[in-house]
Amino acid sequence: MKYICEIIESNKMEVSSISEYELPLSNGQKLLAEINGLKIVDYNGEISLLNSQGISMWSSPFKFEGKANQAFISKDRLLLTTDTNDYHAWGILGPAFLIDLKDGSLVAKLRGESGASLKNGSFILGLEGYGCFKTWLYDRNGKLVQEWRSYGHYIVGENDDIRVLECDRRDPTESRLVRLKKDGQIEKGQILNDSQIGKPLVLGDSSIFFIDYGVIRIVDLNLKEQFKKVLMKISLKDS
Repeated sequence: MKYICEIIESNKMEVSSISEYELPLSNGQKLLAEINGLKIVDYNGEISLLNSQGISMWSSPFKFEGKANQAFISKDRLLLTTDTNDYHAWGILGPAFLIDLKDGSLVAKLRGESGASLKNGSFILGLEGYGCFKTWLYDRNGKLVQEWRSYGHYIVGENDDIRVLECDRRDPTESRLVRLKKDGQIEKGQILNDSQIGKPLVLGDSSIFFIDYGVIRIVDLNLKEQFKKVLMKISLKDS
């Protein structure tokens, strides 16, 4: 596929509408995720599953100490990553909770900073820092299935194809765009220049678009670079 990159300006404003049958969230509620018209909502450390009328589908909320970070849904499971209220040996990293989406009960307590949903209630969960640079695959019961030495932005495609735009916080960086294989192997793709690269965009052909050290890069599903354009030249001292 041929890619053309242009910088354009637009004064158009997108307006989103709320269904007349859907109630807005009340003050203090934070929307974490949505599925089939249902909302996963955090309210001061209490997680609830709300229908379109704002009524909880669980008999009681899931409660925890700390702050909700991200929520991922797969079939009848919810993975919730959290931060702690106080600083500790791992910074503000809190537990990652695997929750039964049907009743809000705890399935497993895990550890990880970021993750992504796979099929059939499975998830990947990753952590970087203090000598750790790992991604783990867990099944719907919180059982460890596989692990890889990789961490970063996860791009999950068809048939649970997992690509990672790595972020290793090393100088010089060893980060790459890689593919995590189910047998624990890692397919290595393009070398990156930025150790803390920003989140990518996924294009219609499953290629990913990202900015690496001031350079637009587009890499296809086979980890091959298809487009590169310099936006800004950045010296190493200004990294």
